Amino acid sequence: MFRRLPCLMWIGVVVAIVVHGAQPALAQTPKIYLDVADTSVSPGAIVPLTVYLQNMGDSIAGFQLSLTLSRPDIMEFTADTMVQTCYKCSNAACTSVVAYPCTVAVVPSSSVGTLTYNWDYVQARTYGTFDLQLTGIVDNNFDRQPLPILPYTNGVLIKVIGHVFCDIPDTLQDRTVFVTANIVVSYFIDPKGSLLIPKGL
Repeated sequence: MFRRLPCLMWIGVVVAIVVHGAQPALAQTPKIYLDVADTSVSPGAIVPLTVYLQNMGDSIAGFQLSLTLSRPDIMEFTADTMVQTCYKCSNAACTSVVAYPCTVAVVPSSSVGTLTYNWDYVQARTYGTFDLQLTGIVDNNFDRQPLPILPYTNGVLIKVIGHVFCDIPDTLQDRTVFVTANIVVSYFIDPKGSLLIPKGL
């Protein structure tokens, strides 16, 4: 008699973003590198995704990262729908923000023990089950507290939770899920509100 063994799913999650400064007058071009740690889990399990940041340039006072799963047939981001306060830039330079009520699908996340632990606003949202938007604002009240992520700082930016489906066929051999970044709608800002534009993966 054959015993059915649970098949492991390898989540090869790799994101590498190089971000160059938008101001040519800077002495050196700021660079930001992101990686999502590889994770191996069984079908039906939750997937803790840890986003690491290596800041080799300017101070970081805010960010928006748009990430997409390559295999929505294997894994998803589950979310709770709730009414919250949303924020948007009030001008093109994003020197101030405007608060407004909105309904959002919030994905479980944590900034405890990360580089954004004491930031005024850090959240993960989804607009479908296979995409994720990570948003962080260090100083929402413009009182200069807390401090931004300083240059030459490495560590965990944020932790989020995904979910692997239970009914993955045993015949499915390729069980690798990649997370890719949409650099068109991803960006970082410095404490002066200047954009640090992603140039490529």
